[in-house]
Amino acid sequence: MYKTLQEGILENGMVAYEYLLPIDRIAIIHYTRTFADFPEITDDEVQELNSEYSLTEGVQSSNQIPVDLAKQKMLEERHSTQKIFNAIDYVNNHPGLEGSGHF
Repeated sequence: MYKTLQEGILENGMVAYEYLLPIDRIAIIHYTRTFADFPEITDDEVQELNSEYSLTEGVQSSNQIPVDLAKQKMLEERHSTQKIFNAIDYVNNHPGLEGSGHF
């Protein structure tokens, strides 16, 4: 199941979920296993999975940023958007500006 989530099954149209953290993929596997009786996972299978995907080394995901940085970026974006609206409003309320058309 882990290999399927990691690599997908392209010939059947299943995309890979390699962007998910390993812990999230394992949670999906645990959830999926609640729907039917599956054989117990052996220690050898765990070792094989770890050898192939180096799960115990941890993962640095490129799509994550610290929460404080995310808040800062959101505030910057909001500030930039407000500046654009202010500029449009200014131009629209000053039709005598040379070369200005209404937006």
